[in-house]
Amino acid sequence: MTISAILSGMGHPAGVKRDRVKLEQRRLKAAKLLNRGVAEAEVARRVGVHRQSVNRWARQLKQDGAGALKRAHRAGRPPKLTAADRQRIVQGLKRGPEALGYGTSLDRLAGG
Repeated sequence: MTISAILSGMGHPAGVKRDRVKLEQRRLKAAKLLNRGVAEAEVARRVGVHRQSVNRWARQLKQDGAGALKRAHRAGRPPKLTAADRQRIVQGLKRGPEALGYGTSLDRLAGG
């Protein structure tokens, strides 16, 4: 596992993020198809998702309208480190322990 993968968090490979706009567009396309009377299984095929996802969207659409399918805010705790902070950490780790003031890379392992 790379350093950037560790710092990026769990759930997605390093550099791969959810495109919330595209996900919302897909749900809204499904809503239009559902409103036209297209069967859930066919909607799932057309938008490229599992039928159960379309079933969930259909229930949300029926209960709360199209607004329920709009994209949500970012999930999880807001990051405390800025992108610049993370980049400095990565650069420091790449330079190695000697550049950070440790005698050798084995100091901690040897109890030194």
